[in-house]
Amino acid sequence: MCYRVAIRRLLELLALGALGFALVVGVQAPAPEAARSASHALARTAAEQATWHRAPANFEHLQGTIDYYGDHVGFVVTIERAGASATGSIRAPVWGPDEWTLQDAVRTSSRIAFAVGPAAGPKGFFEFVHAGAGFTGSYTWRSARYPARIGPDPVPESSRPVVEGFPVAPFPYTSTAVRFRGGSGQAVAGVLTIPSGGGGHPGVVLIQGSEGGPCRPIVPGDLWPQYALWAWADRLSRASFVTLCTDARGAGGSEGKKEDASFDELGADALAAVAYLRSRPEVGGGKVVGLMGHSQGADIATLAARADHSIGFLVRLSGTAVTGKEVLLEQTRQVLTASAPAEPQFQAFIESLVSEKRRLYDLAIEGSSESEIQHKMTAWCDEQRAGRGPDLDLIHAAAARLMRSELAYDPAADLRQLRCPILDVRGDVDPFVPPEQNLPPLRRALAESGNEDATIKVFRGLSHELFHSHPPGVHNDRNELFAEEVREYVVAWLQLHAERKNGEAKKVTSTFTPRGS
Repeated sequence: MCYRVAIRRLLELLALGALGFALVVGVQAPAPEAARSASHALARTAAEQATWHRAPANFEHLQGTIDYYGDHVGFVVTIERAGASATGSIRAPVWGPDEWTLQDAVRTSSRIAFAVGPAAGPKGFFEFVHAGAGFTGSYTWRSARYPARIGPDPVPESSRPVVEGFPVAPFPYTSTAVRFRGGSGQAVAGVLTIPSGGGGHPGVVLIQGSEGGPCRPIVPGDLWPQYALWAWADRLSRASFVTLCTDARGAGGSEGKKEDASFDELGADALAAVAYLRSRPEVGGGKVVGLMGHSQGADIATLAARADHSIGFLVRLSGTAVTGKEVLLEQTRQVLTASAPAEPQFQAFIESLVSEKRRLYDLAIEGSSESEIQHKMTAWCDEQRAGRGPDLDLIHAAAARLMRSELAYDPAADLRQLRCPILDVRGDVDPFVPPEQNLPPLRRALAESGNEDATIKVFRGLSHELFHSHPPGVHNDRNELFAEEVREYVVAWLQLHAERKNGEAKKVTSTFTPRGS
C-alpha cells in the first residue's frame, strides 16, 4: 500500500549515513534456521515436490505471494496445460473478487510464466523457475520487479478476503475520463464520477498525496496504488457527490513533471479542477464544490482553499500543520528510533543524522536554483561529513523544485486565513505526520482563524493511511483501505455541509467533535 511506498522513499532519503547507521546498530541477517525455513516454505516431501515439478498435471491449482515492500500479496492460479503453452486464470484479493484470464501462459517442468492486465493497457508479468524446493521468481509491473513465489501448497495470504473498502459492482454512478487545462496551461487528465439520476449534485475534487501516479488503479496489474482515492470516489458517489480525481503531473494522461512543479503550481492545478467541476452540468443549481486531500494532497488543498475563498469546504486527511522540513526531520527521527536500540550512543547518532539533514534542507530552502543548491550541498557534505562523501540521492531530491517548496511550506499560515468549513481527520499512530508534532499548531491556527466551523477528529488506533494499526503505525491490522468509521464520519460531515452554496457565508451547526478533541 501507499505507506509501504512512503517507507521505501523515506529510507532512500535516510542515506545521510544510513549505511553507517546499519553498521553501528548492527543490523543482522536472518538466522540460518529462518532462512532454511523460508526457502522450504513451498516444499511438501522431497518426493512429492520432485514429482510435481517434473511432470505437472494438465490441470493445476497453485498458490503464491508477491513481496511488495514487506507486504505479502497473495494470489491463486489455475492452469490447464496444453503442451508447453497453457490457459488459466488468476484471482488475487488485492484485485477484487473477480478472476482474470492469464495471457501468454507457459508451463513446463522448469518454468511457469504468464501475464495479467486489461485487454487494452499495460501488463504485469509473472516469471518463475524451479529452484530447489519450489518455484521462485518475480512479478514485473511498470518496470518495477518484486520477488514472488508459487507452488501447490496453501498460502494464507491468497485466501484473504477482498480488502475491505474495495469498490465492488454494481456501481450506481458512471465513471468518465476527462481532460482539461491545469494551472500552468498543461493538459490534466482525470476521472469524473457522476451519481445516477438527474439534478445537480455537490462536487468534491480529490487530491492525491506524494505518490504522484495515475488517479485510478489498473486492475489487474497495480498492487497497492491509488486504491484509497478510488474507494473515496466510489463512496462519495454512492452518497450523491460528483467527484473528480486527476492523474499527477507526468503520470497517466497528464502532462508535465510533478517534481518540477512548485506547491503553488500544484495548488493552481487543484483550482483548475474545481473550475472544471463547476462547469459540469451535473454540478448545477449553485451546488457547493470543495476540496479533499490526503497527506501532501491535504496541504495542497489547504493552499488552494486559501487562494479561492469561494471553495465550499476543505477536508484534510492526515495533513501537516508545520513546515515540510520539520515533518521530514521528525519522520527521520521516528523511523530510525524505532529501528535502533535505546542506548544513549544510538540516540546521539540519530540526532547527529537529523542535524545533518536539517542543514541540507536549509541549504535547499535558501538556494535560488537547482544547480546552485546541489553545488552548495555537495561542498558542505565534503567539508562536514569526514570523508563519507556527499549523499547524492538526498541532494538531488532536496534540490528539486517540488521538494524545495514542500520543505518551506507552512500550512498553518494558510489555515489561519480560511473561513470555509474545515474537517481535519487523522490517526493517532501516524509515524509520517506525527500527531504530537502537528496537533498543537493545528489547534492554534484554527483558533486564531476565528473560523466557527472547523472540526478536528483524531481516530484512535489509526495510521497515516487511516487504517487500523498498532504502533508504530505501518501494519494494516484489518486488511482495509481505510477504516469504516472514517468513511462514515467524513461522508456524514460532507452531507451536512452539501447544501451550503458557493460563496455563502452562513454558519453550519455541527454535531461533530469540537475543535481540539
